[in-house]
Amino acid sequence: MRTKAEEAKKERAPKNEYEPMIDSDSSATDRKKVIAALMSKINGDAKYTVIAPADEVVNPYFLRRPSGIMQLDIDTGGGLPAGGVSMLTGPDNSGKSFLLYKYCAQHQRLYGSQSAIAFAPVEGAPDYFFMRKCGFMIAIPDPMIEERNKQRKLQGRPPYTKEERAELKRQIGTVAILGAQNGEDLLDAVHETVRRNVFGIVGIDSLTAIQPQEIAKQESLHDGGRRASHATLATNFFQRLYPFLIGMWGRNDTTIICTQQVRANAAKANALPHLQKYIRDWAPAGAYATRHGKMIDLLVWDGGKIRKGKTQSEAGEIVGKYMTWETEKGKAGTHDNIRGEVPFIYETLTNDLDGVVTTGIRYKAIVEDDGYLSLVRAQTGEIFDGWKKLAGPQRFIEKMRENIEAELFVRQEILMHAEIECAYR
Repeated sequence: MRTKAEEAKKERAPKNEYEPMIDSDSSATDRKKVIAALMSKINGDAKYTVIAPADEVVNPYFLRRPSGIMQLDIDTGGGLPAGGVSMLTGPDNSGKSFLLYKYCAQHQRLYGSQSAIAFAPVEGAPDYFFMRKCGFMIAIPDPMIEERNKQRKLQGRPPYTKEERAELKRQIGTVAILGAQNGEDLLDAVHETVRRNVFGIVGIDSLTAIQPQEIAKQESLHDGGRRASHATLATNFFQRLYPFLIGMWGRNDTTIICTQQVRANAAKANALPHLQKYIRDWAPAGAYATRHGKMIDLLVWDGGKIRKGKTQSEAGEIVGKYMTWETEKGKAGTHDNIRGEVPFIYETLTNDLDGVVTTGIRYKAIVEDDGYLSLVRAQTGEIFDGWKKLAGPQRFIEKMRENIEAELFVRQEILMHAEIECAYR
């Protein structure tokens, strides 16, 4: 006759050969055999990998997508992580699209002909000429070139030369434009590009403006009927997207960068009057699903104005502004509440190489001695060969301009001084 313990063990016993079980005192070897059988059963039932050993599930976060703005890249752990979603959030005209173009431009500079970028300009046709001004080298369509040639003729100016036209058609790597009549089709296309892992960056500008199908198919704004919620559309998109970024079915290096608008900050209206001045008028918007899955949420807004003139008394025409950022959320090598800013001049935009030098000096990667600059190794403090006593910032910048490898070398050494380790390729 069985004891109660034996009966209980029988009750717990597997119902068939595919359900092995072990006791709490079983050996590690037996436990591993049972786990292996369990994995095999779960994956076999699903007909794809649902459970895998941890050392087979790779994340690509060590690989970063830099903006080229040195302090911003430090604040984001080297740049936006590969294999994840990052948000550029801010009010109108704060620099969200500009930053998105900067990330694309740096990807092209780093990967050259191997660069592949998919871009969804939701808010309107892509501004090719401004993209190129930001360094994002995208080929200008022929009709746009011809349109400008006609205008040049009317002004009595010569048409573009063969060399000028070739420059306007010059593109680095592959750039694809995504567009659709409704948000569902657009986000399905984005989802497919991510699933295939063929683009380094997929940019959406902006997520806030995506139009659900139920609204897109209406003939008039007066039409009633059931409307798909924008938040529901975005939630469904991200919930479908995230599984392809967790590394279960191979490493996925796609970086999804979305811009989005802000909304009125209810916290300010509800705060005590004496506290309201410390609270912004706006707060990040977006679907609830994006709050947890995004890697970095970068909030950007206008800082102080930059006026022409060296002193306050000479200050006149506004020629730029300070673009300010704060990491609203930071994962994978950074954290929230990191704030910085960069001068943004309307005519020339940001001066990134000047920023490399000033940031390098700030982190003691570049040392100054009687007007001469040298690059110092983080681990030992020794000066690098070829980077010793360069005659001032301009000579240092000239050396960085010699090739992308020289510039990249300096940038990565500054990251080391800032105690950040990452890869750019």
